[in-house]
Amino acid sequence: MTETPKAPWNFNIQLITDGDMRQCVFFLDEGRMPLPTDDLSAIDLQDAREGIMHLVELAALFALGRLHGPDPIFEEAGIILDAEGDFPESFNPDAYDGENRSGFGINIYETYLYYGLKALAPILVKYPFNQ
Repeated sequence: MTETPKAPWNFNIQLITDGDMRQCVFFLDEGRMPLPTDDLSAIDLQDAREGIMHLVELAALFALGRLHGPDPIFEEAGIILDAEGDFPESFNPDAYDGENRSGFGINIYETYLYYGLKALAPILVKYPFNQ
């Protein structure tokens, strides 16, 4: 039996335009997408990239269909199981330790829900991280 090779995953935050990256940073800092009246030019992208790169990558993994949540029936019952799908070899789950509602442990899907990362999908789907 041969193992199916993993699809390529080439997440590189440098591919994201400054404008899109500023929207991602704003969203993660403020918990909402920016309005036309919000000044995004003051966001220091160098500082921001280091602190949020793993969250933007997580949002991209879901946006591009590499990861998905468990059966929605569990979430409706208040049970948050972990993400399912094709985790790339470069993925480091330890980066998400404590980044969920409970503040401890690792649950990738709960982290995705906790930060509302689905909102970043329209920005991230246009980048070729799957190639």
